[in-house]
Amino acid sequence: ESSGQGSKAPVKPSKAKARGDHPAPAKKSKRVGPEGKGGTGALVLKLEKQVEYLQQVIEDRESDLKEMKSQLKSQMQRISDATDRENYHKQAGLMARLGKEEE
Repeated sequence: ESSGQGSKAPVKPSKAKARGDHPAPAKKSKRVGPEGKGGTGALVLKLEKQVEYLQQVIEDRESDLKEMKSQLKSQMQRISDATDRENYHKQAGLMARLGKEEE
């Protein structure tokens, strides 16, 4: 068969994979200070900036949550007060009707 299907032996994984070896690690650039490009120092500086940014985002979100919680509490209090007033007026109306019925 010249179709290429089924007539060839199965492709074997490379010897490195068969032995469990890993490909050679990429060459690490020499350690360079934060001002250098591509060095470990530059990576550390970049990661530190990302950490600072994420910490700021977290603080902002926490602040937003506190503000929302405060607004929610005040809304719930207003609803509670309105409900209390409504119930008071309903009760007063019922008492007035009962008073009229007794006469």
